[in-house]
Amino acid sequence: MAPKTVDKDEKRLQIAHAAVEVFASKGFDRAKMDDVAREAGVGKGTLYEYYSDKEALLEESFDLLMGVYLRELKDEVRHDSPPIETLRAITEGVISAMEHVGPVYKFFVEYMLYASRHPGANRTLAEMLESFREMAKSLLDRGVEEGALRADLDTSAAAAAFAAWFDGAIFHWIVLPKGATLREMADQYIELMLRGMLAEPRGGGR
Repeated sequence: MAPKTVDKDEKRLQIAHAAVEVFASKGFDRAKMDDVAREAGVGKGTLYEYYSDKEALLEESFDLLMGVYLRELKDEVRHDSPPIETLRAITEGVISAMEHVGPVYKFFVEYMLYASRHPGANRTLAEMLESFREMAKSLLDRGVEEGALRADLDTSAAAAAFAAWFDGAIFHWIVLPKGATLREMADQYIELMLRGMLAEPRGGGR
């Protein structure tokens, strides 16, 4: 009987998902490799075959999972759709993800805390945020070129504000779950943001 073939990429992702659950529920400092192995349904020895220590597990899990979400968001960028509608679609995609996979965002907060204490870890987070900002900026630039957005719009600053809003929404959602819903916050934010960026209609006022 031939030995069972192990899909190492699939196993690595399985462990990463388990790490998300554990780090989100226990916090990075209190979580143990044993906890992750138990959640993943693997032996501790198997866990160490894929991740050398808890820090590597946190960082590589972040890389894997955030890479997946960023690719999914980039799929929302349609070059044949109006930039404003694409920004709405991206917002909808992020909000839907936040509603359905909450632990990922608690994990994201844990990672941000870890990265604030370990400068070397900031590289991955910075690259991810920069990629998101560039995606938003390209949409805003196109909106300006097409005349839908104000000609004097600082697209770099606007893209940074757009990206930063999600961090605040995540924090409020985790700390004040009984406050405004994610969708209520998103609807208000996107309308207020767009209202300030839209070009004035030809012939006068808004």
